[in-house]
Amino acid sequence: MTGGIDRGPCLSYFRLSYRRKLIRTLWVTLLGLAVFGLLALAKPSTPTLQLFIPCVVMPVLQAGYNWFRWSREPSP
Repeated sequence: MTGGIDRGPCLSYFRLSYRRKLIRTLWVTLLGLAVFGLLALAKPSTPTLQLFIPCVVMPVLQAGYNWFRWSREPSP
């Protein structure tokens, strides 16, 4: 591990290790998409679809970056 917190509670995203950042990104993405889907069902409109695309692309890129950085960290 190179400098991040990998055990115990930590509220600051920036202090986490890349492994924990990846896990948090995946959970938040799933919850966010579920909430976004419920909102889209309640009031479907074109701006909702326009917001949906960045809300999917950005977390996927972030998760990919965190996975890449985690895979390059030396094993403890």
